Amino acid sequence: MATLLMNERKFKSRLILMLVMVITLSMTFNVFAVERYRVMAQFYHLGELVGKPMIEVIEGETVAGEFSEEDRAQYKIVVLVRPVADGQVYVSMQFSSGKLDIQPNLMADIGKPRSATIKKVRMNLLVERIVEGKPAVSDFPEHSLTQNSEAPFPD
Repeated sequence: MATLLMNERKFKSRLILMLVMVITLSMTFNVFAVERYRVMAQFYHLGELVGKPMIEVIEGETVAGEFSEEDRAQYKIVVLVRPVADGQVYVSMQFSSGKLDIQPNLMADIGKPRSATIKKVRMNLLVERIVEGKPAVSDFPEHSLTQNSEAPFPD
């Protein structure tokens, strides 16, 4: 009888330990969940809109896409987004069309439009964190890019 009680106690202890380990592991995976982002950009060359891609990316993964829009040449874009600090990301892009080929790299605040100019190319950028159940912004909000958001691309 004593042996049966000891085995039952060991079983309960092991069961509790296993439950604690499973809960801890599930919490660990949630902490390290990867973020998904929606990157919207507008590229202007000499004042003419060349392309306005919208592409979804997973943090740290490079995503490439080809776009064809009405009245514009086909273009290609490669995007990489890495979180830097809470609410801020590093965005690396390669944009190629018949009119231009640029590789901007810049920091952006999530959810805040940003504008930058390099040589004769102006780029507007908006990066959103994708949240399930939250609708996407369809385009840049009007009057959202201010003089303060203008900055050159870093070298």
